[in-house]
Amino acid sequence: MSPRYAPLAGPAILFAQPTPNKLRPLDFYTQAVALGANGVAARAVLHGSEVHLDAAVVGRRFRKKWRNREGASDNADNADIAGNADIAAIADIGDIAAPSLRQLCELVGQNIELSVELKDETHFGAVVETARAQQPRPRLWVCHSNFEALAVRHLEATEVRLVNSASLAALPRGPERRAAQLREAGIDAVKLRHSEWTAGLVALFHRFEVLAFASDLQFDHQLAAVLNMGVDAVYGEDIAGMLAVTKAQHCPEAKS
Repeated sequence: MSPRYAPLAGPAILFAQPTPNKLRPLDFYTQAVALGANGVAARAVLHGSEVHLDAAVVGRRFRKKWRNREGASDNADNADIAGNADIAAIADIGDIAAPSLRQLCELVGQNIELSVELKDETHFGAVVETARAQQPRPRLWVCHSNFEALAVRHLEATEVRLVNSASLAALPRGPERRAAQLREAGIDAVKLRHSEWTAGLVALFHRFEVLAFASDLQFDHQLAAVLNMGVDAVYGEDIAGMLAVTKAQHCPEAKS
């Protein structure tokens, strides 16, 4: 049996994250929280003045299918078809599939960790303001691949915890150098795909007081492996499976 290491800051966060383009993601999040997830995760995009979850592509996909079926160009302007009742219904499907970040904040409240992956670093302010407008405020983690941009934005919202989404291949100067940079910049955590983590790598980031987050978990054995390494958070869709693994490993209960 492989040795088991402890997370840096208490029990690991179990972030519930639906697969891309999942219909009715709010139902998914509601069920995940009811099952015992202590975190939820989403990707955020800005549509107009409001931040939405990235499932918005579902609505675009349905509209594209309708245009193709009618023989219209994929590049047809939405205004040309806005008056069609069928298209209005399809747009409604898109609205259901792409709830706003505000709706998700209202759902999770104060006791659930909220991880938001930015598609564009310029959306940082809109995401933070959306979270600030909620009472009580959610516990927000903002993730992005550009740690330097995050560090600058962090000055605008010191209450937000920051996560550098990365890959080992994108660290030309190595993980130790990145760990030092993150600590210096005030970045709280680094997020790597689960297959990139090793116990030694987790320990390295912990030595610099940087939390280790593992993403894209799909199977129980993957979760068991990274929990044994001492990661501080995991991202996956199967919350029931996550809870079963943590219970089987006699891990501490999820914090609330």
